[in-house]
Amino acid sequence: MVLDSSPEQLLADPSLITYKGPVAMSLFDSIISAIQSPQHAGSNQDLQSMANLTNIIPGLQGAGQQIQPILNVLGPHLQDVLNEQKQTKGAAAAQQTVKDLSQPGVGVQDLQNLFGTDRFNGIINQISQATGLNNQLILSALPLVIPVIMQLLAAGNHQTNPQAPNPVLNHFLGGQNGGALLNEAFQLASQYIKK
Repeated sequence: MVLDSSPEQLLADPSLITYKGPVAMSLFDSIISAIQSPQHAGSNQDLQSMANLTNIIPGLQGAGQQIQPILNVLGPHLQDVLNEQKQTKGAAAAQQTVKDLSQPGVGVQDLQNLFGTDRFNGIINQISQATGLNNQLILSALPLVIPVIMQLLAAGNHQTNPQAPNPVLNHFLGGQNGGALLNEAFQLASQYIKK
């Protein structure tokens, strides 16, 4: 088995990937590869947005501590709904959802449509219990936070071929714990931007 493969080789043949550390590292590697590839939609701005996540939520005190439990709650729910879409409507449909929800102007209604109203309300309650934040603040934060996550996942979308696989999204959807994946991507994005 080849251990020191380039990102391009790994994207061409995912079986070359060996998990020496957390799976999230390979998610971050796939994000970096997508940003460096002219064929994919990603840019350094996607990492910048992820690293600045704590600054975009209005009225949040100690946002650094709050963002981790928010991502922990959102990760598995996003994995579920996007995997469900992928299985029922195909990979291109899931990639299109990610692209659509990565645009500015995403509202609460869009998120309710994605998760379903009951699940969306459950997510708000889970975040409230995990952070102590009130529901109104969470409701105003989610339309800001989710597009940043989606922008990162959309980094692997092919520029010209919507049918081409998105390696970033595939890594996320195939991972064990979506919350851990997002948190590690957030921390690594913060370190990467500071370099």
